[in-house]
Amino acid sequence: RTQATSSHPPQPVMAAPALNESSLARRVGLEEVDAAGEGRPDLVLMIAATMNGWKLPILMEELGERYDYVFIDFASGMQKSPEFKRFNPNGRIPALYDRSNGLRLAESGALLEYVAEKYHSRRPAVYPSEVHQRWSIKQWVYWQVSGLGPAMGQAMYMQRLALPQGLDVSQFVVQRFLAESQRCLLVIAEQVAASGGPFLFGSEPTIADIAAYPYARSHFWANLDVGGEELSPLRAWLDACDARPSFREGLRIPHERREFFGEGDWQAMISTNARGFQLSADGKQSGADESRKES
Repeated sequence: RTQATSSHPPQPVMAAPALNESSLARRVGLEEVDAAGEGRPDLVLMIAATMNGWKLPILMEELGERYDYVFIDFASGMQKSPEFKRFNPNGRIPALYDRSNGLRLAESGALLEYVAEKYHSRRPAVYPSEVHQRWSIKQWVYWQVSGLGPAMGQAMYMQRLALPQGLDVSQFVVQRFLAESQRCLLVIAEQVAASGGPFLFGSEPTIADIAAYPYARSHFWANLDVGGEELSPLRAWLDACDARPSFREGLRIPHERREFFGEGDWQAMISTNARGFQLSADGKQSGADESRKES
């Protein structure tokens, strides 16, 4: 594994990312979220380029539905602004506003369910109505938001934020989250093998695949080894997701972060990413970055 340490020399600050649109996605400002107007799509996504932030664009692209999005700029503390907290009082991304009925919603698992249900007729296979299938898919979405995401998120946090700042992070803590993340990836591999693949529930992707994919795809950022034979179904699943235009397009909205996948200048990203957080030995974060988190 490539271990992030505090010995990296200073790196230049990376340029602000270019924000993308697609044939379905249009960028708008936060002040435009609940503005009236003809021709506007129903849904406005409030997102950033993170594992949880990419889930909704992937789903919208898979459904083929138009959507607006607001880029939530962590550097300016936008997620803690009163304007954003109208939509999520918890001050986390992602969040959603439905112009058709005034619904304000947060938490990525709930958002995936809501959107898949709203547009069920467009792609029933994404969230089937049949009771056994639906509840099995719900189970896997809940597993992702309570298991895979937190485990990998902590592995990333410890190795890509705390260690580069020279904080005293015990190897026990790091190994604990690495082991749990590795176990979760094996759970995905076993489910793909049991279903016959190429997706978690067979031939078509569901919101369970969409929930798990951005984290599993970022295994490099968590310093996880996916090369073993027992994880070959996981690699095949990642390849199947990568091959779908909707998944590729969703990873571009609001912008790409290929460094999470071990591409590009990921060493500079480690340094720049770590400098964006002010951590202290008691685990607290301060300033505008106090809550640069997602849910």
